[in-house]
Amino acid sequence: MAAKVAVLGALTVGIIVLGMTQAVAYLTDEPMYMFTRDPTAIAGVPRYAGTISLLNNMAWAATAVLALFVAWLVRTERLRLGVFGALVLVLCADDSWLLHEFMGPEHGVPELACAGIYAVSALLLTGLMLRSPDRAVAFAFVLGGGLLATSLLVDQVLPGQMHLLEDGAKLLGTLVWLILPMIACRPARARLQTTDSHGAGDTASAR
Repeated sequence: MAAKVAVLGALTVGIIVLGMTQAVAYLTDEPMYMFTRDPTAIAGVPRYAGTISLLNNMAWAATAVLALFVAWLVRTERLRLGVFGALVLVLCADDSWLLHEFMGPEHGVPELACAGIYAVSALLLTGLMLRSPDRAVAFAFVLGGGLLATSLLVDQVLPGQMHLLEDGAKLLGTLVWLILPMIACRPARARLQTTDSHGAGDTASAR
C-alpha cells in the first residue's frame, strides 16, 4: 500500500508541475517548447555548450537526493544530512536557473547579498558537520565546501576571467559532496552486512 501511495504521489507532483508550466506559458504568452525543450536546442548553440555546467547541475541533484535518502536511513546523521540535502537542493535550483545572478538582482536582491546568505548558511552547516561522530563526513564536507568557496571567490574577484578555475573548482567541490552521503551511510551498510552474516550463520546452523 505504501509503495502505491509513493508512486501516486510522484505522478501527482509531475502532473502539478506540467499543469503549472502550461499556466505560466499561457500567462507569459510564450510557446510551450520554451519551457520543455533543451536550452541548447532553443538557443541554437553547439550540443557541447555548457557541458561542465550541466554535469555540475546533475551532480547537485544527485547529491541532494542521496543526502535526503541517507538522512532518512541513518538516524545519527538525520539532522546534518537533512539540512545539507536541503541546502544542496537550493544550490541546484540556483545554479540551474541562475537565481542569484539574474533573478535576485532583477528583484532588488544584489548578487553579493545572495552570496552572503549562502556563506552564513554554509557556516551554520559546517558547525553541524564538525560535530558528526564520523570524521570522514566532516572532512568531505570541509574539502568540498572549500572548493566551492574557491569558485565563489573567483567569481566575485575575477568575474568572467578564469572560467576553468571557477567552474572547475565548483564541479570538484560538488563531486566531493556527492560522496559525502555515501560515506555517512556506512553504519547502515555495516548493520545490513552484520544482519546478513547472522542470517547466513543461522541457516547453516539449522542445516
